[in-house]
Amino acid sequence: MSVNYAQESGIDSVAAAVIFCLLYVPLMSFYGFKAFQSKTYVHIILTFFCTVRMIAFAMRAALAGGGSAAYNENLLIGEEVIYSIGFFGLLYSAYQLVVQRQKITGVKTSYGVLSQVTSNLQLVRIAMSVAVALGIAGASDSASASASKVNLGKHLRTASDVIFLLLTILLVVQTVLTFKDEKQVSEKNGYHGQGIGQTHGMIFLSTIAFLLLVKMLFMTATVGKSAQNNEALFYPFSATTELIAVILFAAPGLVPSQSELPS
Repeated sequence: MSVNYAQESGIDSVAAAVIFCLLYVPLMSFYGFKAFQSKTYVHIILTFFCTVRMIAFAMRAALAGGGSAAYNENLLIGEEVIYSIGFFGLLYSAYQLVVQRQKITGVKTSYGVLSQVTSNLQLVRIAMSVAVALGIAGASDSASASASKVNLGKHLRTASDVIFLLLTILLVVQTVLTFKDEKQVSEKNGYHGQGIGQTHGMIFLSTIAFLLLVKMLFMTATVGKSAQNNEALFYPFSATTELIAVILFAAPGLVPSQSELPS
């Protein structure tokens, strides 16, 4: 008897998946235009993120639509892999903007090892790459006929989510500390920036960081459980938090141009 993997995983709503897929179309176009116009790394990454999310939600819509797609385990695994890969781009963009913000405003963080770790984008990138690799391996193993491999897959996915969660917590801490330090620097040297994204940049970045934290708390708490794909939970705690975060990146002036960055 064939297994309806979509139904088993709690993927039911075609409408929700299609709506989210369509919502990412203008966002992808916007960030794609910005990337072409300014060639900033953050815009390029956000374009990639929006594209990946469009693909993931299109796959989710196909799964929810029933038919042969709902019985295709590889499609389900592919959707999970693509969805997990996308978070890399969103989280890394936030990290990069906080570090760039520190340089532009002249904030010099002095929180010892914490500052060194969170400001080292290469180290952050390596940790994220490890998390992505573990997530992909875990998703692949979860489709195995071997119970031991399925169990290993669950542990790998848990490890992946835990790494992403820790990185997100570090981002929140770094953002809050930078926010505090920037206020002191702004009062001292009168830096206010231009545009709402520059003037209130740390408010936007703090909000983004907390939204990503909500998403990762949900993903980590539900890894390997049916609740992760329960649409009553998935859409508000994972899909919507990401969507709001990626919209906030569009605040005018939040992403600095190459000319604004210190050489």
